[in-house]
Amino acid sequence: IYAISYSPNGKLIATGRDDNSVRIYDSQSGRMLFDLKGHTNTVWALSFSHNGTQLVSGSWDHTIRIWNTSNGETIGEPWEAHSNEVTSVAYSPDDKVIATAGLGGVVWIWDVATRAKIVEITDHPAAVECVRFSPNGSQLASGCGDGNVRIYDARSGALVLGPLEGHTELVHALAYCPDGTRIASCSDDCTIRIWDSVTGNMVLGPLEGHTDSVACVEYSPDGKTLLTGSHDVTMR
Repeated sequence: IYAISYSPNGKLIATGRDDNSVRIYDSQSGRMLFDLKGHTNTVWALSFSHNGTQLVSGSWDHTIRIWNTSNGETIGEPWEAHSNEVTSVAYSPDDKVIATAGLGGVVWIWDVATRAKIVEITDHPAAVECVRFSPNGSQLASGCGDGNVRIYDARSGALVLGPLEGHTELVHALAYCPDGTRIASCSDDCTIRIWDSVTGNMVLGPLEGHTDSVACVEYSPDGKTLLTGSHDVTMR
């Protein structure tokens, strides 16, 4: 399993797998509801829409697909999103646009209704590992293979802050705190850093303790706790 995502209401769990499938489960019973086929390579990225009715998947087959979570049907044809592997996908808070990132270092923002590319971001010098919208949708943050975090205007694609330097290895994942004032990043360098999303200053870190790559990071709903998961097989 290379990707996992909870629906916003907590009732569904989706997984992306190396058998090219997406599976949706009932989170209470663990029962598999749908085994979604269509991708032709590993599914590396998943994101539920904020209203929970749709799931977007990104694959090493260079495409993204949108699925109806109530019946498991694909919505329209696959989108030829990138010229290389898709590494990250994210819905905006209003579910009107989707951001996608690829190994080629390009980030696209797409209009969900028309499927049109509305923003292209091309200034990353290495693969983009992750993208994340701020809670109000005004910013899009990216984590890059060069170890830096960048923050963009989500409407124009203009660089607002960054590169935010500190990590010495690629940035695996990002998480905004619920009020959007802080953004946490985790890295192959085994550390976590917390940045001010307005000034770009590092306000906490490096947070050390993991002994291997930190692969995922998430804030608690009240913003007081940060959860991390690492290749050292621990959570903190």
